[in-house]
Amino acid sequence: MLPGVLADVKRWAPGARPRQAWESLLRAVHTRLKPGGHVFWAAENRWAFPRATGTGAAPRPVLVSVGGYRALLAKAGFSAIRIWCAFPDWEDARFLVECHQPVFDYFLHVLAPRSRRVERRAVRGVLNTLGALKYTARWYWILGRREVAGG
Repeated sequence: MLPGVLADVKRWAPGARPRQAWESLLRAVHTRLKPGGHVFWAAENRWAFPRATGTGAAPRPVLVSVGGYRALLAKAGFSAIRIWCAFPDWEDARFLVECHQPVFDYFLHVLAPRSRRVERRAVRGVLNTLGALKYTARWYWILGRREVAGG
């Protein structure tokens, strides 16, 4: 389990390039896992709405997008990569919504709270219609599997 670890790469690997440090860590985890084992981590999204609107002053951790996380895991040797949007955050997720459009559509139409602001609802609707809204979640739970030898 690596909750929140990758976002703090600057602290635990000073001077290293973030992607190289992440790949090194994930490869080390991969080699230590038994075949069929899983790695889990909670990660903040680079393209999250709160981040995109920006507060500006605080130093930001190094972040990646959903595609970047998938690529990091694949490069480290993991397969069967699954990603869930964690709402409202990774530590106290009330909803885990798989990052697939039909599942996300159902969540929005049945379970997600509706914004009172018309503009916010309109933006959310357009982004979801384009299939992009799920990529703006603030937190993800990510699971990768080490393949069983010969299978």
